[in-house]
Amino acid sequence: MKQNKEKISIFIRKLRKYARIYKIFVRNDKIYVKDKLCMYLVKDIIKDLPVTYVNSPKTATKIVIPFTLDDEVNLFLHSMFTKTEQKKDPRIVKLFRPLTDDELVILSKSLKLPFKPNKKDPKLKEMVDILHKSHPEIKPALLKSAEDMKNLMKK
Repeated sequence: MKQNKEKISIFIRKLRKYARIYKIFVRNDKIYVKDKLCMYLVKDIIKDLPVTYVNSPKTATKIVIPFTLDDEVNLFLHSMFTKTEQKKDPRIVKLFRPLTDDELVILSKSLKLPFKPNKKDPKLKEMVDILHKSHPEIKPALLKSAEDMKNLMKK
């Protein structure tokens, strides 16, 4: 039980660090959050920052979605293999980007909030899982590669 609490605090620290480094939330944001787990963690991360929660994504300046590291890696590999480009909406906040599906399942169970991982391409998921067994750093490395590719495409 104590080990589980330590994991939970590590996961929440990862989320806070991600939100702080990328300046995800700023003063006077209008935030749309549909998921209960996202809402709980957004409120925990933001604390007393003056923001407004809205009921419609049309009026929001930030739309928080439950998108994990696994989702991001799967999307990156899918776009690389099919040579399709990802849709970009600057308002979308992928709150769980630093966490894997497994980590988020542990976090959601401990907080007693529902979480269902997004569907992924089964072949790509299997390939990444096989690589992950022998190289645990593969998922963050692929995410970093995806960010580098996006930055190169902007130039």
